[in-house]
Amino acid sequence: GGLLFFVFYREQSSSSEKKETFTLRQKIKRISQDKTLYPLFFVGVSMISLQMIIVAHFMSYLTKAIKMDFASAGTLLSITLLGGMVGRIVLAWVSDYVYNGNRRTPLQVTVWMTAGLTIAISYIGFTLPFWLLTAVCFSLGFFAIGWFSLFIVLIAEKADDRFIGLTVSIALTLNQFAIVLAPIWFGLLVDWLRSYTLAFSTAACFIACGGIWLKKERVHSFLNKKCH
Repeated sequence: GGLLFFVFYREQSSSSEKKETFTLRQKIKRISQDKTLYPLFFVGVSMISLQMIIVAHFMSYLTKAIKMDFASAGTLLSITLLGGMVGRIVLAWVSDYVYNGNRRTPLQVTVWMTAGLTIAISYIGFTLPFWLLTAVCFSLGFFAIGWFSLFIVLIAEKADDRFIGLTVSIALTLNQFAIVLAPIWFGLLVDWLRSYTLAFSTAACFIACGGIWLKKERVHSFLNKKCH
């Protein structure tokens, strides 16, 4: 389907003016020179990594570390994914109507909440009653899976108007590498450390680095606007 789309689709020009044309290499070079996109790319990689870790390893964590039966573990995984479904809609709505189109702030909040909930569920998950663990799992999914809508829109808005499609494609390609590698990396980390808690803490620190980088870039952009 993607190949057919690439071959046959032609975007119609909105004006009769001649547009500047670039080769694929030139486009990629222009995108790579835009340093404001780097923290967004990193956030995408770190967050999609946790999302795939949840899908691949969460039931294993619940059954082996928390000693939960498979039926209860499956229920909690389903609730986590349900939270993600709700989050993708609600977080996008919040960015539109509460933050008036500001995507960066809710994305940043989402990153910090994800890191915090990941650490919380790995350290105190086994002490929580099932109903409270259910609420924590729903919240984890809400942020750790619901982030994606904000990410895609923010990438598109921050991209050069001439290269929006390619910029989004590059971001998704980087995410695809993480989708393949993150579950393997996490599994090896659990085996090496002999601890789900330390492995989840490492993933949370990885995510927190994205939040810090996003914050620094926001401050840097604000100062640049003030200077100009």
